[in-house]
Amino acid sequence: MHTRTPAGLLLGVLFLLSACAPATGDAPPSAPEPKSADAAFVRAMVAYHDHNLAVLALADARVSDVEVKTIAAQTADLQRLQRTTMVTLLAGWAQPTEVPATADSHPAELADLRAAAFDRALVAALVTHNDTAVRYARSALAQDLSDKIRGVAVSVDRGLSAENAALRALLTRL
Repeated sequence: MHTRTPAGLLLGVLFLLSACAPATGDAPPSAPEPKSADAAFVRAMVAYHDHNLAVLALADARVSDVEVKTIAAQTADLQRLQRTTMVTLLAGWAQPTEVPATADSHPAELADLRAAAFDRALVAALVTHNDTAVRYARSALAQDLSDKIRGVAVSVDRGLSAENAALRALLTRL
């Protein structure tokens, strides 16, 4: 069986590069002031990553489909890297790095599921979380963002939209 990698996972590299790329021109000050929309978007993305990582933590012991298992592992690895990048941005801006937890029913809904039922529910939860992140990104793009964070928001929008197209196609097979 051929294992696909959702396009969003591949575009996740763009996300990391956008967030980590140095600004053009002179060296930035040691703790540049973020625009308020920058910090709000980054905090929203940390919460998004926390939700996805909580759901993905259940995957290893419950997934039955090889493709879903591969996607879950790759997504978890990328999400950890992206979350670290976001927390580093917040710390560099002297912003709180802990983001208050928000309600997410997916871990409880998935807790008792196994095999094919878990696979479908996991992929559906990832699609829901990604749709939320895309809405955050599009909302942020309408705000006054720095160029760096605008690049991250564009990457989130494009990457997760592409990933969701692949995940929705996978759902039709499951």
